[in-house]
Amino acid sequence: MTRADVLARARKAIGHHVAYILGAGGFDPAAEFPFTSPEHGCDCSGFAMWGLGKARQVDGVWYGTDAIVADASGAGLLFYAVPYADALPGDLIVYPHQKPGHHGHVGIISVVDGGKPIRVIHCSNGNWKAFSDAIAETQSSLWLNVSNSIVARPKFIEAV
Repeated sequence: MTRADVLARARKAIGHHVAYILGAGGFDPAAEFPFTSPEHGCDCSGFAMWGLGKARQVDGVWYGTDAIVADASGAGLLFYAVPYADALPGDLIVYPHQKPGHHGHVGIISVVDGGKPIRVIHCSNGNWKAFSDAIAETQSSLWLNVSNSIVARPKFIEAV
């Protein structure tokens, strides 16, 4: 899968009035969409992993936001961290859980300009409330305003 494939796949999921449901979606990377039906919904990590063509559970690891950050910052089985200035469309932008009751969040970078991610395709409860669709392409300010957010580059995505 190429970066262009990742972006096309992610954008294809926009506009289906998908509900945001924590822990839902992204189990079958071969599926046409990350959700079994819009009302059964999806969450951010399920959407992001599906967008990359991977199941959200790989070799017994549940790739939620904390696991993506840990993998990119340490073992690097699927991801490695890159500076914001090196971000590319198709990379993930992610931060882990912040404090009790504040989940982490992840999205697929769709536009980079001036050495930083500008737009991100992601699945969120905020999108669900604002657009009646949990999956949307929005500005990156949510991640850029969180001090411990990182760019996680998938090791398995081709550059072209």
